[in-house]
Amino acid sequence: MKKLLLALLVSLGLQMQAQVDWCDSISYTFYPNPNLVFSVIGLTTDSLDSYADTVEFVWEVCTQDLCFSDNGLYASFPIILLTDTVKVCYRALVTDVNWQIIVSCESCDTLVYNNKTWISLVTGNVVGIHDMRANIIKDDKIYDIMGRELEYAPTGVMYIRNQKLYISR
Repeated sequence: MKKLLLALLVSLGLQMQAQVDWCDSISYTFYPNPNLVFSVIGLTTDSLDSYADTVEFVWEVCTQDLCFSDNGLYASFPIILLTDTVKVCYRALVTDVNWQIIVSCESCDTLVYNNKTWISLVTGNVVGIHDMRANIIKDDKIYDIMGRELEYAPTGVMYIRNQKLYISR
């Protein structure tokens, strides 16, 4: 049945095309140079290189206090220190042979230096994630709103007992 349906679609000139996300073919890396200047380089895959004429990168690199920008495949930011937490953002403009923009891709990462290389805070050495369970204590102690322990339940004001809020009249 599937072959018959496919043959019918092809005979009618209806062909299905796969969706292509060219942004998946674009990334970047960072590299230290001998002077420890923070530098980035845009990367593209061979499949994108054979399809597009040009990929132009626009960079924005920020510390907690300052932001810097640059254009091009390579960019260096000499004011970035190894002690900085760095947010790296790029916009890549993919153009065809007529300089028409095919697609614009954007991405941001936050990086820190770990005494050897820059690592992403998102993917950097996560060793495990565990659910935390609340330690529920039912000791019938009474506390005021400020967290001070009381000897008795007060009248006319709110108080806490067994992690619940009460007010007595």
